[in-house]
Amino acid sequence: MLVKSLYRRRNTISTDDLRINEEIRAPEVRLVDENGVALGVISTAEAQRIADERNLDLIEVAPNSVPPVCRLMQWDHFRYEQAKQERKNRAHAKPLETKEIRLGVSISGGDLETKIRQAKSFLGEGHRVRISVRFKGRADAHPELGQALIDRFVCALDDLATLDRPAILENKILAVVVSPKK
Repeated sequence: MLVKSLYRRRNTISTDDLRINEEIRAPEVRLVDENGVALGVISTAEAQRIADERNLDLIEVAPNSVPPVCRLMQWDHFRYEQAKQERKNRAHAKPLETKEIRLGVSISGGDLETKIRQAKSFLGEGHRVRISVRFKGRADAHPELGQALIDRFVCALDDLATLDRPAILENKILAVVVSPKK
């Protein structure tokens, strides 16, 4: 059983650093059996003997507690359950999407209000918003106009958003990123 366990452990690509069987270094452990019943605090050698009798692995599930908590179970089954839980968590995790709103330096007041309403809608849905001002032609000689437009836009979103990244000018585009307030 020990050889199989170590073999399985070595071939497993695992992010968690759980110890199994003889890898457990604590002198005594709090043991939980395969049914979830606490068997109490016993020596590691005694816990390993119980695991060997039941043809199970001794897995350290809470290494930071004093004494560490170990559980009797099959390593393959435990690894499968962990992977299944990670897949489930990844499936339910909503990716953070960034929406972009593009403005021109000479945007009219009505168009600006429409863009602000659109940004408020995106923030209400929980998306980050990148607001960018593109300088065309000779407008790049006056980046202060774009900065004033960005400041006006961000002030309109002040109650819904926080500034993630200040305005940065890159290749004739002045951009700022805001995210919804928690």
